[in-house]
Amino acid sequence: LILMVDLGTDMWPAISMAHEGKESNIMSRPPRNPKKDNLVTWKLISFSYLQIGIIQAMAGFYSYMVVMLDNGLRPSYLFGLFDYSDDTQDMYCNSANQCQFFDEGDRAS
Repeated sequence: LILMVDLGTDMWPAISMAHEGKESNIMSRPPRNPKKDNLVTWKLISFSYLQIGIIQAMAGFYSYMVVMLDNGLRPSYLFGLFDYSDDTQDMYCNSANQCQFFDEGDRAS
């Protein structure tokens, strides 16, 4: 899933750069003015960190939760919302410290 997120977000900029038209006079133009023509602007920083960064973080959290739920670990266990004094759920760990939670009656005897 992480690879899909990485490829999905990096593929579109790469395609747009590959299809960008050539500039025949690129070497005959004078260099840019560093005081007037900024390469990094506040608009670029806010777009990259606020918009794209938040979308990628949410996709990462979603992928993490999907994998954890697929392995039987609900988000309530992750954030400390699980009531360990509840007698209807049991936690069993093997020798490799891999733990699993069972509701009462779900465990195979």
